Amino acid sequence: MMRLSAITSLLIALSTSPLLAQYDFGDKKFEKLYYQLEEFYGDYDYEGILDKEEDILEYVEERQDTLTATIYSFLGEAYYI
Repeated sequence: MMRLSAITSLLIALSTSPLLAQYDFGDKKFEKLYYQLEEFYGDYDYEGILDKEEDILEYVEERQDTLTATIYSFLGEAYYI
């Protein structure tokens, strides 16, 4: 299993932090889901991400923004690994 380096993980966390400070989730369930996915991703828990796939698609199918792209990248990496 390929793992991201600590520096790469840190860069991802730092690059999304300003984004989240400005993002209006509009839905507490979506906000909770995002933070769960971020935690799964940080813990390399790709099964946890895949288990949430239906919930992910429910929230992001109609969205086109940077946070959605980040969520799709979490899902894509979970499938890849």
